[in-house]
Amino acid sequence: MTFAGALIIGVLLVGWCAPFALRRLAACHDAAVGIICWIVTIAGVLSTFAVGVGLLLLPGHQHTGPFAHLGHDCWTFVRHDWAHELGELLGAVGVSALATVLFRCVRASATSLRSRRRERGAHLELLGITELSGARGSNVVWLDHPAPFAYSLAGRPSLVVATTGLRELPEAQRDAVLRHEIAHVRGRHHLWVALTEDLAKALPFVPLFRHAPAATRQLVELAADAAAASACGRFAVRAALLALDGGTHPQQALAIASRDVPLRLRRLAQSDRTGGRLPRTAARVAAVLTAAVTPAVVGLGTFLVALAAACPAH
Repeated sequence: MTFAGALIIGVLLVGWCAPFALRRLAACHDAAVGIICWIVTIAGVLSTFAVGVGLLLLPGHQHTGPFAHLGHDCWTFVRHDWAHELGELLGAVGVSALATVLFRCVRASATSLRSRRRERGAHLELLGITELSGARGSNVVWLDHPAPFAYSLAGRPSLVVATTGLRELPEAQRDAVLRHEIAHVRGRHHLWVALTEDLAKALPFVPLFRHAPAATRQLVELAADAAAASACGRFAVRAALLALDGGTHPQQALAIASRDVPLRLRRLAQSDRTGGRLPRTAARVAAVLTAAVTPAVVGLGTFLVALAAACPAH
């Protein structure tokens, strides 16, 4: 059970400790890297946990690989004659835990999906929209309202709602607002937010999942600001944020002026240090690889430390 147990220990450590490191990614100038790290770390924790449980149940897994052999020898040396029985017990507990996690995740996702569909349908009905065309791209619906605000809704097709008051802003600011909302749609930000919210409902006792929704909502706003600034300029986005009213919008919508405006204004006031496309791509690839292997690496490191402490000197 040695290596499988190490993987599960790595999952527990990352699940409880990772938020302290991931929350610092809000200071990163490429918000997309922060989103990637949160999502891939979550995926890595869930997949590594599943692999660990699978190894516990795999016949003869205790004797595969040099680390497993060393671990087995150490268990024998310290005369843990109950190690085999403990492995079977942990396997049974792991399967029960995995089944519980899957059940809670599926139930939370199904409940949230039905709720989001009802809310979207009710909101479209309130707006007087009965049919939308254009499955690709975004539909922009203009509401007759003097206050300038805008928000985006996920769905098929996606939808950007803006008020006629937005047309009173200078052209650069108006374009910045629309670019911001379209960036939400193109970046599938609603999906990432919904995913983290569903996991937080299903597994609120794990800090990684519990803190993910707030962090993801902040990061998607920063990412959309960056996309709008790239097209319209940082000063246009800052001016638009200062001019906009948050307005009223559905809970599942992403609105440009709804949250973290002071932080976003500070970020927009700073110079862009993300570099060109190649450095950004390299940073994102590195983020994916690092976040994906972190649970396994932490577990392996814990395993090696335990072996060093438990095994006799040769």
